[in-house]
Amino acid sequence: MRSLIIAATAAVIFLSQGSLGVAGFNSGSELLDMCAATQSDGAYHAKIAECRGYVTGVADAFNCESPSKGYRWQDPGATMGQLVKVVVKWLNENPDKLHCGAGSLTAAALSEAFPCQP
Repeated sequence: MRSLIIAATAAVIFLSQGSLGVAGFNSGSELLDMCAATQSDGAYHAKIAECRGYVTGVADAFNCESPSKGYRWQDPGATMGQLVKVVVKWLNENPDKLHCGAGSLTAAALSEAFPCQP
């Protein structure tokens, strides 16, 4: 239930953002911190659940059937774990954008990795 609430919140916040430059509920740095948590972190399970919920919310909101703000992605049948890995990889490869809103960055990562086919 908590993940569903986080996902819905992420989608609503992302919908209110206009570009990568607008900070949202979480920054890219905060999302990376959540998603890259290790088991030695006392809040590991909570951080991972929040990360997965955030990525799920953005992924659900911006698939090929419901494009918005120029971001569209096509679900390749990937698992949630694989989608999180794609987002983490993109965040690590774009450290200059970590100050931007996490929703926009997540949508950009998914759109780049899994573009919609015409």
